[in-house]
Amino acid sequence: MARLGLLLFFCALAGPGLALDPQRRLSEYRSMVWSDDTGLLQEWIDSIAQTPDGYLWLGGHEGLTRFDAKRFVSLAPFKDVMVPDRTINDLRVDADGRLWVASYGTIYCCQRTGEDFQRFDGAQGLPADWVRCLLFTSDGRLWAGTDSHGLFVLQGGRFAPYSLPAHLPCWRVTALAQGADGGLWVGSAAGLAHIDPRGQSARGYTQADGLPDNHVSALVTDAQGQLWAGTLRGLARLDHDRFIAVPLGCTGFPVGALLVDRHGLLWVACVNAGLERIEPATLQSESVTFPQGPADGNFKRIFEDREGNVWLGSDDGVRCLSNAQFRVVSSQDGLPNRTVNAVCSGAEGRLWIGTEGGLALWRRGRLEPITVSSEAQGALRQGVTSLYEDRQGTLWFGTGSGGLFALRDGSVAEVFLQTHASSPAYAPISAIREDRAGTLCGWEPLATACRRWPAARSLGR
Repeated sequence: MARLGLLLFFCALAGPGLALDPQRRLSEYRSMVWSDDTGLLQEWIDSIAQTPDGYLWLGGHEGLTRFDAKRFVSLAPFKDVMVPDRTINDLRVDADGRLWVASYGTIYCCQRTGEDFQRFDGAQGLPADWVRCLLFTSDGRLWAGTDSHGLFVLQGGRFAPYSLPAHLPCWRVTALAQGADGGLWVGSAAGLAHIDPRGQSARGYTQADGLPDNHVSALVTDAQGQLWAGTLRGLARLDHDRFIAVPLGCTGFPVGALLVDRHGLLWVACVNAGLERIEPATLQSESVTFPQGPADGNFKRIFEDREGNVWLGSDDGVRCLSNAQFRVVSSQDGLPNRTVNAVCSGAEGRLWIGTEGGLALWRRGRLEPITVSSEAQGALRQGVTSLYEDRQGTLWFGTGSGGLFALRDGSVAEVFLQTHASSPAYAPISAIREDRAGTLCGWEPLATACRRWPAARSLGR
C-alpha cells in the first residue's frame, strides 16, 4: 500500500521525444532537480553535453559524470585526480559523436562511453592554463579559449595559438560562437572580436560599440543569424554593426548562459536572478524563479537535449525542464486524506483517487464532488485501497474493511464484504482488474492468485 504525504501526479503528459511546448509558460513545465542529496556525484555543474548514444554528460569541479536517466557514474581519468586537474570547464561533441572535455592545461577526446580518452596537453601545444571554452566550427576545426594565453586551434593533431591583432585584448577568452557569415566571434574579459571567415581581418567591439560591459560571459547566434552577447551587466544583440541593450527582468545582473532552442527561442540565465525566455523577433519575454533549494539559480549552462528537454547546470546541482507538468493536490484542495493508496484514470478525463479517508474525483483541473445517495455516502468515506474503471464506466473500488464496491450513475453497490469467517487470513483488496471474459479479479497482499467475482460482471452495468 503506497503511503504518500501529498498526491503528486501528471496534469499533462508529453510523449517521449517531444520538445518543450513553446506555448506553455516557463512555470508550467515539469521541473526535476538532482543534487548530491539525490544521487548527483557533484554539485557544481559548468557544462552539459549529450552524445549520440543518448548519454548525458555533466562536467564540473569534481570531474566528469555520465547520466543514463537512471544513475550517475563518475568516470576516469578524472575521479582519482586532485583539483584543479579534474575540474571540467566545457564539453563539446564533434560530428563523429566523440566527446571533447576541457580542463586545466588539457583537452580530452572521449572515444567510447567514457572508457577510452585521448589526451592533448603541453606535448600537443596547449599551455599550462585553464581551457575555458571549446567550439567546433562548420569546417570541422576545434577552437579552444584559454584563461591567459588567448585562442588556440587544433591543426594536424596539435593545438596552435591563433594570433589576433594587438589592438584586440583577447588573451582571456570567455566565450566562442560562429556567426551567420561563417566567421568566429571571440568573447573576452575586455571586449568582443569578430574574425572573418578567411581569417584575414578582425574587428573589435567594446562598451563604446553598445556592449553593456566589456566582460563578455556568453555568446549565441539565433536561427536568423543574429548574434546575442551576455555580459556582466546584461544582454545585448548586434544590429547593423552595433550592439543594442536588451531589457530583461534581470537587467543589470551578469548573464551566466545563453541558449537558442529548436523553436528559435532565446533562453537567458542571469546569475542569482532566475531564468528568462525571449522571442527574438518581438523581444517579448517571460521569467521564472525557482523555489529555494538545490539548482534554484546561478545557472552556469543551459543545454537542450535531443528529446527537447532543457537542462540547467548550477553551482549546487542540475535542473531539468520537460513538458510533463506536476501538480500537487492536498487536503487544502479537498482531498479526503493526505495518505493516497490508489490512483486510476477513467473516461472523459476522470482521475479517481483513493485515500485513507475515502474516494475523490479529479476532473477539469479540480476536485469534483461525487454525487451519490445519502445511503451510499458511508462507502465513499472508507479507506480505499484499490481502484478500477471498466469499459462501461463503472468504478470498482476495494476498501480497507475488506469490501468491494461498484459506483455507477450515483449508485453504490456492495459486491463483496470480506469477513474473518469468509477469509481467516483477512486482508484488504490491493488491486482490481477485469479479464477477457469480463470477470472481475481482485488481489490481496501476498496472494498467489486473484479472487474472482463472476457475478460482478452484471453489477453496475
